[in-house]
Amino acid sequence: MRTIISAFSSILLSLVLLSCNPAQMAVNNLRSLVEETEKEYAEYTAEEWEEAIDEFSRISEEMEKHHYTNEELKEIGRLKGQMYATIAKQSMGEVGNMLKNFGHQLQGGIEGFMETISE
Repeated sequence: MRTIISAFSSILLSLVLLSCNPAQMAVNNLRSLVEETEKEYAEYTAEEWEEAIDEFSRISEEMEKHHYTNEELKEIGRLKGQMYATIAKQSMGEVGNMLKNFGHQLQGGIEGFMETISE
């Protein structure tokens, strides 16, 4: 019985130490940010986007302080790629809206010009 309790305690202690590992916490923070941003990006305000990008930068800076295995680096790269893609999707949506608005204004401008010329 004492061996089981000792083994369980060792496992529990290992899990606690792993969860407190700053390098792993940074990866977990990045993962959480990416998941939240992917899920909610369409509803984000400009201020929320600014906060998300600031958080992304802060996490990236924190990660630079730690050493990671090749597998961890691959996972970090994947997560960063997902974040960049989400930022790009949001930016493309904004550009698309700006172009659509410009197109409507241009069409109205041409119509106004033609009406005035034909008078």
